[in-house]
Amino acid sequence: MKKPILNILLIFECIFEVRSDCWSEIQGYKCCPEGTPVAYTDENGEWGVINNKWCGIQKKVLDDYCWSELLVDEDQDGYWGAENGKWCGMKNSVPRWNNRELNDETRSSWNNFKEIWDKEYQYNFERLSVFVGEDESKLNFGWYSTDKTTPKVRYSSNSNMIDSKLFEGDDWEPAIKYKTGNSDDFSFIFVGDPQIGGSSNRYSPLHKDRKVNLEEGIRNDAYNWNVTIVKSFEYINNKYNQNPSLLMSAGDQADTMNQLKNDDEYISQEKEYSAFLLPELLKNIPSAITVGNHEHYTDTWGKHFNTPHPQTDISYNATIPGYNYFFKYNNVLVVVLETSHYRDCVDFNKTVTNAIKTYPHTDWRIAMFHHDIYSNGRIHSHSDDTIAALRPCLSSLLYNNKFDFVINGHDHVYVASNFVTYDDKNEKHGVIEISTDTVYENPDGTLYITANCATGIIKFDNNKNNNGKTRLEVSNIEVETFNILDGPYIFEKQMKCWAKILGYECCAEDNKIVYDTTSDGEWGYDYNNNEWCGIIRDDIPNTSNTATTTTTINTTTTTTTTTSTTTTTTTTSNTPEPSNCADQYELCGGKYHTGPTCCKPGYTCVYKTEYYSQCLPSN
Repeated sequence: MKKPILNILLIFECIFEVRSDCWSEIQGYKCCPEGTPVAYTDENGEWGVINNKWCGIQKKVLDDYCWSELLVDEDQDGYWGAENGKWCGMKNSVPRWNNRELNDETRSSWNNFKEIWDKEYQYNFERLSVFVGEDESKLNFGWYSTDKTTPKVRYSSNSNMIDSKLFEGDDWEPAIKYKTGNSDDFSFIFVGDPQIGGSSNRYSPLHKDRKVNLEEGIRNDAYNWNVTIVKSFEYINNKYNQNPSLLMSAGDQADTMNQLKNDDEYISQEKEYSAFLLPELLKNIPSAITVGNHEHYTDTWGKHFNTPHPQTDISYNATIPGYNYFFKYNNVLVVVLETSHYRDCVDFNKTVTNAIKTYPHTDWRIAMFHHDIYSNGRIHSHSDDTIAALRPCLSSLLYNNKFDFVINGHDHVYVASNFVTYDDKNEKHGVIEISTDTVYENPDGTLYITANCATGIIKFDNNKNNNGKTRLEVSNIEVETFNILDGPYIFEKQMKCWAKILGYECCAEDNKIVYDTTSDGEWGYDYNNNEWCGIIRDDIPNTSNTATTTTTINTTTTTTTTTSTTTTTTTTSNTPEPSNCADQYELCGGKYHTGPTCCKPGYTCVYKTEYYSQCLPSN
């Protein structure tokens, strides 16, 4: 009978130690008597001295505080442990989300903003959207009224509106100054997932008895979004003495999904878009926005943004707030795809083919869509069925149509891929390694960048032409410090108009008659200007029998998923090999676990909950 009793006593003793309020016992010290003064503070807590010995000073804490030593998971709220089958927050864990209430440097500005937001800003659903036009010479506008009156807009080259042109509307808002940019040297700002409202339901040290509510979350994110925009402009101005030319956002501008078409959630969506369009600086440059997975359930997105060259011959019926579109900005072709309504590659093929036929001779081709098909984010990139379906289609389509660069969001983590190629015959991607601060001339493959949650910016820098070459630089910049976190990635290629370096323009699209051929290329003649002109040859891929790469619109397409992983295309570290087994008490499995799934000799991987398994002694 002694052995069973002893085992029971040991079990109860172990439970007692875990639940003890004396946090310093695990460090080998007793706790101090009540009223002991604080002599020292470190990451473990506050310490006192009694009889020349250190002791831990106890604190009154809520019942649900966690004293676990085992780290089970981590997210925006910090580190999580598990005790007695329940989740608990790790001691001294710091939230990772951008809680403006905790920032002392912006305390005064934040307090002023809260008052104005609560009384005025959040209810303004009629904010103007300045959107890209079909090319750099055009702008699209989006705005709507909350009543049934016919809206108006007017524009003029003078702030006094003397020579203004009138479009129907009602009350006038203050005039906005808009200045066109430099066509030879320009910058794009790229952000991912502003997701305004997403900080709701987070934990804050200021509210230990509840989570952050939706109103507080939208207000917090509205302020942070404005900081991102202001700092982005400041960075570009300081470095290049000019404003950025374009803002690109890779989806999930708003957080509220509203799958059930609920009236209250429609209002929440409008508050989130009001926050997104709030920064005054966004009225000074055009934006290009894509639809995220949080935004595709309702038509709210489409009421705010007026897209150029939109695809209207959609292959199926659904609520489509904003679909595929494209535009040209100086020597850059940008194709924006809506990947939440993916069925097959037909519509993507239509848009890409139409874009290249419309603007065949741009130096750079960039695609933007929400889902990150070559990333290392743990939430989506390796487990999302949509991404698995998109990857073979888009990899082939973009590689064969010679896209240089792809912008994604979705996973809220910054990742830069290597150059990605695609083998249609074997239906798999290939990888060509890339490194920073290296100039790649005419690289083979497409670079994919996944942005984090609107806390950094990507700068596209098209420098002035040098020896007939055009250059693209991509860097990841921390918003509030301007520190370069990754990059620059540098690409160079010959300009499409190869004749410019020789002092000639290139021929018009309808002028392809060859009058002479030299080592430089084929020459035509511009009779309007009585001058030789260089002939640019198209690089649209020929029609093929490969399902996902054909440019013939009426060809039936199929989608084949591949089992190849994407971790080898990123700059992040690889998952440990199975031979690197976990040691005593380390994690060996569970939801989101990316480490080893085996234990070292003498230990067994024991399931605890769906979120973690642990290496315990085999006996």
